[in-house]
Amino acid sequence: MKSFVGTRSGLSIALAALLGDLVAQESKAREFLDTAGRHYEDRDIPGAARALRIAHIHSAGIVDPAVRAEVLAAVAALAQNVDPLLDKRRRLEQRLAASFLAIAERDLAANRPHHAGFAANDAGLLDSVLAADCLARIKAASAAAAGTHLEKLDAVSAGLLRIHAEMYDRIGEQVKKRERLPEWIVARMAAAAELRKLADEYRKQGWVETACEIAEAGLMLYAPEVREDLRVLQTLRLTQQAQERYRRFAQTHMEDLDRTRQTRGAGKQWRFKGMLIEIPPAAQSGSIVSGRKLTGDYRIELDCQCPIGSAMQLLVAWQSAADYVAVEFDTRAPGPPVVRIVRMGKGKLSTLAEARVTPQPRNYLTLSADVAKGEIRVALSGVTCSAKLPIETADGVSYGLGRPGLGRDPRKREQDDLILIRNIVITPL
Repeated sequence: MKSFVGTRSGLSIALAALLGDLVAQESKAREFLDTAGRHYEDRDIPGAARALRIAHIHSAGIVDPAVRAEVLAAVAALAQNVDPLLDKRRRLEQRLAASFLAIAERDLAANRPHHAGFAANDAGLLDSVLAADCLARIKAASAAAAGTHLEKLDAVSAGLLRIHAEMYDRIGEQVKKRERLPEWIVARMAAAAELRKLADEYRKQGWVETACEIAEAGLMLYAPEVREDLRVLQTLRLTQQAQERYRRFAQTHMEDLDRTRQTRGAGKQWRFKGMLIEIPPAAQSGSIVSGRKLTGDYRIELDCQCPIGSAMQLLVAWQSAADYVAVEFDTRAPGPPVVRIVRMGKGKLSTLAEARVTPQPRNYLTLSADVAKGEIRVALSGVTCSAKLPIETADGVSYGLGRPGLGRDPRKREQDDLILIRNIVITPL
């Protein structure tokens, strides 16, 4: 009797766990569907697409056909606006995950849980719900075999297989005879090739963020040929993100400075190109100051490239040409670049704080300045410095951009040796 009760109790626990997991799949699917909707309302399309994919994955675990159909219909409706290729992507991911799980099942049947883990983990990368059961059985099989002779052989063999996979990553296309490769590696190569094609299809339709995610999954499968694709996609993604940031947050401020430049004749050689300001090598020193006033606590940030031998200023609290506080990014002196907080007062420019910055090879750096509670705090490339704000801001101060005196002789500069400033954004704190 005890044995029967114990068995029934164990079955009840297992059944309860199974039912709980099935209920959790519906709950998670709806949770991520709601998250996708919120991202879409906030115009975060990549975030909505990511959440929608996860909702689609969990919907496969919903047992009730009517509920599953309802959730999938809601996913499909939103996908038209955030990822029209979602259904195609999910079918591909499910097919590739199933092929990896088939390999894992064969390894499990051969008492090789370590080998099985490689293929099942790849399946989980593509579809976590589909791979969950197999991964759980692999974990149990590994625990049961722990310390045995077979387990040790499996571990050594799996280690060699991993090295083989990593060697393929290094030698790339030099591997010609695929029939000599282990089944798992061949499956990875095939999966990476299909993911690469899908990523390119997303790119052609302008869905660069999702294309990057798919290419990154391909790269995780040791596909060296994806690296160059991913580099191009990441560049496109950064540009697309910058364009979206300009449209949503920076356009007003950039256009305001451009109007000032045109009406006051300042910065005649500066070139405004939408989200980008180019300051040529031979441009004269000077400044452009907005006609708008900032009050209260605020943050000003921008992206910048400042070539060796030049400098730029972000004017964060401007009263007049003789009374202002600025953040200066300076690469004119030998050694690492410097970010400093400077004060112009009574005709003299003084440094309030400064820090050295790790040199960056022609990448955009984000420069931010928080003006709050009588202090200014600056951050650039992981470096910060701060100082008391010596200007009263209660009645409002202006903001702008400045170009300090030239460093090296501009005639020795390259034609493309430009100071680049992108996306000035101002937010209240």
